[in-house]
Amino acid sequence: MELSLSNTSSLRIPQNDFLSLHNCSRPGSFHFSNKKLASKSISLWRSLIWRQPHLVRLEAQTAIESNASGDKHGDDDFIVEDVPHLTDFFPDLPSYTNPLKKSQAYAIVKKTFVSPEDMVAKEIIVQKDSPRGIHFRRAGPREKVFFTPEEVRACIVTCGGLCPGINTVIREIVCGLKNMYGVDDVLGIQGGYSGFYSKNTLNLTTKVVNDIHKRGGTFLQTSRGHDTKKIVDNIQDRGINQVYIIGGDGTQKGAAAIYKLKNVVLR
Repeated sequence: MELSLSNTSSLRIPQNDFLSLHNCSRPGSFHFSNKKLASKSISLWRSLIWRQPHLVRLEAQTAIESNASGDKHGDDDFIVEDVPHLTDFFPDLPSYTNPLKKSQAYAIVKKTFVSPEDMVAKEIIVQKDSPRGIHFRRAGPREKVFFTPEEVRACIVTCGGLCPGINTVIREIVCGLKNMYGVDDVLGIQGGYSGFYSKNTLNLTTKVVNDIHKRGGTFLQTSRGHDTKKIVDNIQDRGINQVYIIGGDGTQKGAAAIYKLKNVVLR
């Protein structure tokens, strides 16, 4: 296979090692048939992809060779538009059993957790001779998490323009953290990004957000523009270790700026 990255070298891996390589959801999950190739591959894999906060495209080599020879689709035209994993930034981060395993509501479900190898196809309707096409990593709860509930201090902020459903997102994050994962400390940052340094916070509980999904706008209020350094300083001063940012393109650019300043991992 070949790892294709814009403006970088390409890494070629035998076809039978493709799935083992692109399954980068946890350290130590690589398995190669060629041991000599393994050390070189993992080293180059880390230098090219690990710690890269952008999408990564993985392609099966047979598809590339088929396209070069004039075959439009190839036998294995399988492409994964992948995203960085938390362990890409913190390789030694310890993992813990997902609290959902202890939940009675989930105990009766046969397949509660999503496998790291599960993919979702971009195109749902295809023809028999269609290529396998682009796939995305499937979202959902994993068997392992990278936090213990008692150590979490989360915050939620909404920024930029308004759209329907923002309050529903806020409510579901709060209820999910508290009811499913047992997190007690969830803060609401009021007034958008500027709320981080104007000290406007609200303790969010399931009771507080119980009926906010019936209202318009954003329960936490919003604003445009921000001072990146002040935001990062306040995140650290408040001891916040999970940041949930809700917004559009401009909001996500602001989140990228926060990450670049201090390597803060955002959700």
